[in-house]
Order: sequence, then C-alpha cells, then structure tokens
Amino acid sequence: MDSWFKPILSALLIAFLLLFRLIAVAQPTMGLIQHTADSFNGYTLFGNNETTYLIDNCGYVVNSWKSDYKTGHGMYLLDNGDLLRAGSIPGDFDAGGRGGVFELYDWHGQLKWQYRIANSQRHAHHDLAPLPNGNFLATVWEYHSEMEAQSLGRQYTGGVWAESLLELQMIGSQEAEVVWEWRVWDHLVQDTDPNKHNYGVIADHPERFNINYIGEQGETSGNWLHVNAIDYHPGLDQIVISSRLWNEFWIIDHSTTKAEAASDTGGKYGQGGDLLYRYGNPQTYDRGTPDDQQLHGQHDVKWIPEGRPHAGKLILFNNEYLAGTASRVEILAPPLQPDGTYLLDAGLSFKPAELLWAYTANDLYSPILSGAQVLPNGNILICEGETGYFFEIDSTEQIVWAYINPVNRNGGPGIQGGTPRFNMVFRATRYAADHPAFAGKSLLPGAPVELSPDPYACTIFATPPTALRPGEKSPDQLTLLSNPFRNFLRLESDFEHSVELLLFSAAAGPVRHWIISRGSHQFDLTDLPNGLYFLRVMTKGQSFNRLIVKQ
Repeated sequence: MDSWFKPILSALLIAFLLLFRLIAVAQPTMGLIQHTADSFNGYTLFGNNETTYLIDNCGYVVNSWKSDYKTGHGMYLLDNGDLLRAGSIPGDFDAGGRGGVFELYDWHGQLKWQYRIANSQRHAHHDLAPLPNGNFLATVWEYHSEMEAQSLGRQYTGGVWAESLLELQMIGSQEAEVVWEWRVWDHLVQDTDPNKHNYGVIADHPERFNINYIGEQGETSGNWLHVNAIDYHPGLDQIVISSRLWNEFWIIDHSTTKAEAASDTGGKYGQGGDLLYRYGNPQTYDRGTPDDQQLHGQHDVKWIPEGRPHAGKLILFNNEYLAGTASRVEILAPPLQPDGTYLLDAGLSFKPAELLWAYTANDLYSPILSGAQVLPNGNILICEGETGYFFEIDSTEQIVWAYINPVNRNGGPGIQGGTPRFNMVFRATRYAADHPAFAGKSLLPGAPVELSPDPYACTIFATPPTALRPGEKSPDQLTLLSNPFRNFLRLESDFEHSVELLLFSAAAGPVRHWIISRGSHQFDLTDLPNGLYFLRVMTKGQSFNRLIVKQ
C-alpha cells in the first residue's frame, strides 16, 4: 500500500469510530436525522413561526428571514433570491390557515414590500403562487351574508366564506393592484328554486358549484370550501386549486379577462371562469356516491415541472387516505386532451386517466397540512405536516434524507435531545443548488436550526468525496498541493472566478471559511487538531467536496 494513503485510512477509521460513538450515545431527536449520497443536493425552505429558514442537506442554515408575523403558510423563493411569503394577522375571518398579509424580502432580510388583505369582506389565507410575469396569485376568503346567499338559493342559515383568487401586481412598497380575479360566487348552481337565475340540475353542471353542497364541517360553518393550495401551469395557462372540505381539486382557465373569469364564456378554452376539470369527490356535482370519493382532506396539489419524472402530471398529499390511520402521496394523470381541455364522458364523473404512483409507507400520516415534491433526480420530498417531519425517498422508496423541524410555532428552536413540540409545517420545498435564486449569493452554512447541537460529521454529496494525491487535478478545477498536510494547506484554483471554500471538521463542523481567486494559495492551519476534514468548494450555485487529512 502506498505510504501516502496509510494516514488517510487511519484518520478515516478514527473519524468513523468517533462518529459511531456519537451516534451510539444519542440519536438526534430533531434537525438532521438521516443523510445519504443518494439524496438530491439542494436547499430546503420551510417555516412555521416568524422565521423562514433555508437549510442545506446537512441541516445547516444558509439563510433566514425574520418577520413580525407568524407564517400564513405560503412561501416561495423567487428567481432573484427574494422571499415572497404570507403572514398571519387577526381579522373578521378566523380559521385554520389564516393569512392576511403578504411580504417580500430581499436575500439579506430587508423588507421590500408589504400588503394586507384583511378586512370585513376579504381575508387572505393559506397559499400563493408566483407567476412568470412577476405577479402572484393569492387565495382569499370573501364574505357573503345570509341574505345574499339565500337570494341565490342557499337553504342554510348564516353567512358564507366563499373563495376567490386574486392576481396581485406589487406596486411601490405597500400597494398592489388586482389585475385579475376569479370568484366561486360567480359560478354557482342550485336546484331548489327555479325562479332564480342560477337554477339547474346539479348533475348537468359539473363546471359549477352547488351552493347547497355541504362538506365535512357541516351546514352551520361559514368556512364553506376551505381552499388550501394553488398552483400555476405556464404552458397551459391554467390554475389548480385544492378544496379540503369538498375533498376535490379544481382546474380553471387563467387566460380570461376579469369579465370573462366571472362568466361562462371566453378565454383560451372558451369556458370563462367555469371549471375545466375537477377530481376527488363526484358527490359535489351529483355524479357519484361515497364509494367514488378518491380524495380526503388533501393538500399541496401541484403540477410536476418540466424536466422531471412525470412532468405535467399532478402530485398531492391525500391526508385521510385511510381515515385516522394513513395518508398517501399520489401522482395523477388527468385526462388532458391535445387542446388543453379535459375529457368528460356524458353523465359520468371526471376521472384521471391513470393513478401513476402512490406512496403510503413508513407509517405516513398527517390529518392536516403536508405536501410532496418531485425532485429533478426523480426522488420525492415529503412533508408530513403535523409532525414537522420532512423526508426524501428514492425510486425504490428508501429514505435517503430525513429532517425533523426543531422549531416550536409558539416559541423558537428546541434543544437537541429534547422532544419537538408544536413543530407542524405547512410545506417544505427543496431548491436545486443551481437554481437562479442562488446565483451570486453566499451560501455559507451557519449553525443548525436546533440549539446546542451535538457535533456531527456531514458533507454535501454534490459529488462523492474523494481523497486526491498531491498534485492530482480534481474535476472541479481545484488542485490540492498537499494532502495529507501538516500545518499548511496548499492548493491551486483554476477557476476563472472567485470561489468560496468551507473547511469542515468531522468532529466540530465548519472551522474555516475563505474566498479565493484564481492562482495558488496557502493556509496556516497549525491550530487545528490532526484528523479528517472535508473541503467544500462553492461556486455559482454548485458545491463540490474534497476529503483531506491533517497529520
């Protein structure tokens, strides 16, 4: 065996024994639970109180944003690195998922824009969806009095919180213009009073909402539909909307004008704001029985982006797949026609052409919140919302990454080794390392979210860590001129631009940070103990890892 390699093997053995000892002493109860080389490298966005976190695959915080408001659930990174989030404020409407304020922060946490929708007639809630034109869609409750509802054939007492979608254009720092809107209230049907303009046979109008259909909360609840998710498909110019209480999702046309969206004509698909498609519970339009219901309190319905497995299909979290015992993540293929409309046989209910994939292993269950995301490599990131548990599975349904949210919604991060409490999360989203949001941004890892973390060794598996001989050229254009090294680490960069270097100790985490230019460099590491280290090279949204040894 080459003499240069013996100290590497010795250091590796020491490091792995140390790591085994740490694991044997105490398994983590929060934060990073599992991480393998098969996980998709990226950054995960989540939040359940006033702070929004972006963590790397090791569970280290690379950025965070602090608001004055607890989350109103929806949050997205924009292509320029800004964070668009919903916040929760009191108002006349109060139900699960309450929002009321929208905020835009820059990468450095400075508030750029804020806008409220929280008054006696409307209150934003749950979700939002950025659009390619720079605007965004928001789900908004809107109030209708008992008199107004009964004038349209509603048989029950009490006012109604119906649903609307608003497309908002941000103006200045505190203003917005509603450039498009869609309202459930414009697309009602009822079969109790033939003297009213919206009278019709319910089964003959699957494109409309039966004003007398009551979901799971009963007729006395004004929270009639409880929309909890929206998503936008840029190619089709369509919007998908999830209704928890009706146990179905709907698809509508976004290409309409405001006037067309309130009617049944116009737009790319000629149906105005009427439903193009609905799925999950055909009882809502009198074309099915309880045995035909497929969805149960579902969340996070969205289209799978182009370039990923099952692109163009829909993925969702079916919360009560087996009531009270099991949830299921599902990928569905709606009966989409070449012209962008959806097949519906006369007298029958809408059906997906095929259930492409379903997952309900590892005791998956959350009656509320939750979501799932198909990652670019085909893995699937699942958020079990009530427990704050995020995990990633590969094509064989093996868990390759797992994380438990350490943050108490009513407080802050918990202490490692303790029991997470009130750590529920609406949704977790993984962004690829080369996402445009990260271009030119520092992704230097900080501490884990949880407090007093036990030391743990972790590296980002962008490429497999390898030990290089002195002078050997690595694929990432970095040459280690001394490996193993004693007191001075010498290296050479062939990158045309500056890059960030982060040195990790197997026992203590990040220990050094440098920004280097092209050329040769030498770093005095006399004060560091001998042992195994990982050198992470971060450049233009990508990261590479090199294993090095001090002896």
